[in-house]
Amino acid sequence: KKSFTLIELLLSIIILSIMVLGLSSVIKSLNKTEKVMHKIYQKNIDETIIYKVLYNDILNSENIVIKQTKNYSTPIFQTSNSLHNIAKPYVMWYISKNRKTLMRMETPTDINLSNISNQLYYLDKFNENTKIFKIYKNRNKFLIFLQTDQNIYFEITKN
Repeated sequence: KKSFTLIELLLSIIILSIMVLGLSSVIKSLNKTEKVMHKIYQKNIDETIIYKVLYNDILNSENIVIKQTKNYSTPIFQTSNSLHNIAKPYVMWYISKNRKTLMRMETPTDINLSNISNQLYYLDKFNENTKIFKIYKNRNKFLIFLQTDQNIYFEITKN
């Protein structure tokens, strides 16, 4: 007769089971890798957004006032770069003290820190766990240094 014996069938089922177990562990490993890569990708996107927004804010700004503390700078200026469709908004970048989060405040009127509760403003959260945020100005050049999990720095030259 031309048929499979019971031993051949059992052997093929065992081999198929081992292959399925091996493939399931590969699929599980691929899922973990995809999650890690997604986190890295999202972090890079977030950093790129910080670069673009801060770069365009400073490049299109007028009369930048930078208040310095030990680890943080607080630039306040008027710019033509708006995230909330405000014509020539006033912008302030600062570090939220309770969460050490890099924040951007945008408002249609001049920023009055003593009476901030009566102002209309928009807040954007950019980066958590910010250890250092410094802006150094020398004539028409700005050096921005941001320390989170890694060091980020770049330079802007205004004409």
